[in-house]
Amino acid sequence: MTLIVADAATFALTALLVTRLPNVAPLPRDLRDGPRLVAIRDRPYVSLVAMNSLLNIHNGLLEVAVPLWVVRHTSAPRSIVAVIFILNTGICVLFQIRASRGVDDIPSSARALRRCGVLLFAACAIYGLSGGRSRDVAIVLLLMAELVHVTGELFQAAGSWGYAYGLAPDHLQGQYQGLFSMSYGVSSMLAPVIVTTVVVGGGLAGWLLIGAMFLVVGVAMGPVGRWAAANRPEPDPPFVQGLPA
Repeated sequence: MTLIVADAATFALTALLVTRLPNVAPLPRDLRDGPRLVAIRDRPYVSLVAMNSLLNIHNGLLEVAVPLWVVRHTSAPRSIVAVIFILNTGICVLFQIRASRGVDDIPSSARALRRCGVLLFAACAIYGLSGGRSRDVAIVLLLMAELVHVTGELFQAAGSWGYAYGLAPDHLQGQYQGLFSMSYGVSSMLAPVIVTTVVVGGGLAGWLLIGAMFLVVGVAMGPVGRWAAANRPEPDPPFVQGLPA
């Protein structure tokens, strides 16, 4: 009951913080001419949404694969799972803003995602190496893997946010963010099946395989982001935005 009440209190606190945010008036747009659903016709942006869905599967590693891996394939105590979750949450809370500094345009977002791919590959390799080790070695490797994993997660969040907002036209942010948010839902749907089949069922080879996927996708998001930037939809004419023609 204490945890439930405390959780409810965090929602109330968040609501208070949101009330302090400045109001940003929407940019008007004349929808009588042209397609209404511009975002789903933006092929580079849709490609980035699909790729971000694959990167977001790393959340399934933490929530599904790691607990099953610890129980089935390592000699580490089950309580290490709780330690890993607390470590992940604490680092995200304390260091996300710091990790996002300098990620303020498309090239820097691409660099962050490339780092994410490298770090997630390294984390997967270390997770895989923890299997079949002694208790103490397994604990050290699992904690080390989580530290690398969460660092990759911080860069993934920063880079994906940079792409999501930086590549969307200002007057269509709602439409584009709605599309980009689908990447989180798609990954939540796919992750349990993929990680249990590939990682938990595949052992070290499975960890390396899914790590290689993260590496390839993270690196490939750089050129795809440049493609999206070069083909960004044109803004509405000045008179449509309510400005003098």
